[in-house]
Amino acid sequence: MTEQQLLDLIERMNHQGDTDTSDDSISWHAFRYAETLQDRTIIPLAIDLVERLESHEQRDSLYFILYHIGRHLGDRDVFLFLVDRLGLESNKYVLSSLLRHLATLGDGYQGIVSVKQLVPYATHSAWQVKYDAIQVFHLCDPIEAECFLRTQLTVQAHDPMAPQYLVGELSYVGDKETIPSLIKLAEHQNGDVASSAIRTLTQLGDESLLPLYIEWMSRRSIGVKYEAMYAISVHGNESAIPVIIQRVRQLISRKRIVEDDALIVAMTFLSRYPDHVDVIRIIDWMIKKKWDFLFSHEQEWLRRKIVSPEQELFDL
Repeated sequence: MTEQQLLDLIERMNHQGDTDTSDDSISWHAFRYAETLQDRTIIPLAIDLVERLESHEQRDSLYFILYHIGRHLGDRDVFLFLVDRLGLESNKYVLSSLLRHLATLGDGYQGIVSVKQLVPYATHSAWQVKYDAIQVFHLCDPIEAECFLRTQLTVQAHDPMAPQYLVGELSYVGDKETIPSLIKLAEHQNGDVASSAIRTLTQLGDESLLPLYIEWMSRRSIGVKYEAMYAISVHGNESAIPVIIQRVRQLISRKRIVEDDALIVAMTFLSRYPDHVDVIRIIDWMIKKKWDFLFSHEQEWLRRKIVSPEQELFDL
């Protein structure tokens, strides 16, 4: 690809057309083509060009191209270049886009950016930049990243969304020292924030937190109930059977509209105790009284996992 061809591609990516649907536009097709590029010779052309283009929209398109070439080729140097460009961009949308690209990279690229480099963006006044930057810390030194993110749980507690992003990133770099902060955050009045905290506690914690998981099952938030129940399915024991049975009864007390896997999470836990009298009773009740209240995938799951050919609990 020549420099002119690269410029032509950038122009198409930024084309403002009048087509009826976005997936039939010149821009849409240009972006889909850019995602497929794997030609290593484009890298030096793009790097040279990005430093000469004055339009931030054009630079943003070049970053998109470089990101996808870097992903296809596994080229660490490309991502190091994108990190360096953070310090040279001021447009919040371009910064946000650059950070989103970096956030998708896995552990194999750990070390391409430092906590010090990310701090200005993780505390940025523009929420787009801040939230995207928080999701890049798994690429930093995990000890330094954990310390910063944990501190920010307090510093940014007033932000309606930041704690959720901070907790999500702590699931990658957090350790046992993070747990007290997460427990406090699990009491947050915002159900999404509390759910995120419990989800991360499930990864970092152990069975010692079971009393808290059981307690959080009484929260009003459906998301909190789900995450607490999932935590019980991971770390729970027989003492949690009553609260899980109660949740099963709540879930199928009436016919539901939205399908999810909450009931299967509950039944997966209960199926570990097939001889427990209360488990036997709830399964019998579901089959004989609430079968029509179950979604088809739940019925199929019960057929496969719970009811053996020798059982005659129902005739289907």
